[in-house]
Amino acid sequence: MRRAALSLLSGAAFPFCYAVAAGPLSTFVDDYRIQTLLYLPVGWPRVLALHLFPPLIAKLLVDNETASLLYIIGSDVLFYALLTYFALLAFSFKRAAINEDSPPPPPDVL
Repeated sequence: MRRAALSLLSGAAFPFCYAVAAGPLSTFVDDYRIQTLLYLPVGWPRVLALHLFPPLIAKLLVDNETASLLYIIGSDVLFYALLTYFALLAFSFKRAAINEDSPPPPPDVL
């Protein structure tokens, strides 16, 4: 339960912190390629949807900014929450494997 709560918290925190840091930075960059690279960690859902489903999603995402923003936020939170959840799960399995292979503790000496 703690792992799920922590992953949801980090799933919301990472895109927000990245957008706060990279947003003002992208206004100082003149190169379009660098601006695109700064946009991709947070804006990947829109780029993916426009390339995979152009006739279906393009009108919804381009015309309706609210739907586009909700889609991007929801996809970012879900992706980064799942990424964090599986990383925490892998760390817990690794810690359990280390604890199983370790020798028993020495007896207490009085």
